[in-house]
Amino acid sequence: MAESIEKQRAMRKSPFLEWCDAEGLKVISGFGVEDLATAELAHWERLGGPAAYCHLEGSQGFVGALAVEIPAGKNLKPIRHMYEEQILILQGRGATQFWNDDSKPPI
Repeated sequence: MAESIEKQRAMRKSPFLEWCDAEGLKVISGFGVEDLATAELAHWERLGGPAAYCHLEGSQGFVGALAVEIPAGKNLKPIRHMYEEQILILQGRGATQFWNDDSKPPI
């Protein structure tokens, strides 16, 4: 019986992946993403644009990547982060604004 419970735990999604499902955030799984520029994205309401979370095998859920497309001439919704974020631009150009908690002018 204990073995059956362990198998169930191993097959269960992590709380983060369950959150992705609840958010409607597409998840790309595997050992890698061959070409991030052509990865299939889906609309994510929280950002107001196409996105997908890259959940790579072997990362143990500690490291992931969010692939997001900002359509030309459009914006995404502001999002708050409580951690560091690294942004890599694959194509195009644009601008990003950052605010702090004291509602001071953008940095």
